[in-house]
Amino acid sequence: MLRAIAGGRAVIVDARDEAEWRGENSPPIGRDYCPRKGRIPGARWLPWRAMFDSADGMARFAAPDRIRSRCEALAIAGHTPVIVHCFADVRASSVVLGLRAAGSRK
Repeated sequence: MLRAIAGGRAVIVDARDEAEWRGENSPPIGRDYCPRKGRIPGARWLPWRAMFDSADGMARFAAPDRIRSRCEALAIAGHTPVIVHCFADVRASSVVLGLRAAGSRK
């Protein structure tokens, strides 16, 4: 991770919830579970929920073009290597699957 930050070779994506991103909260396990709150410098916030649409009350992965649009708004291109993280990789895996469905291969 330190090499990716220093070299700028990859986009670091934070898939956590907003309160975690802002450093106000720990993971969903508990408000004070994590003693160091905050984010990785240079990371871009793409919450795991952004990978889903639930217009009919059923959560499904969003259409690939919608996911690409969300990524483009954060300057995350499909050809750029991406490192996705959260607290325990559960939420990050949703983002990875969404990115793959939208055409990202890195």
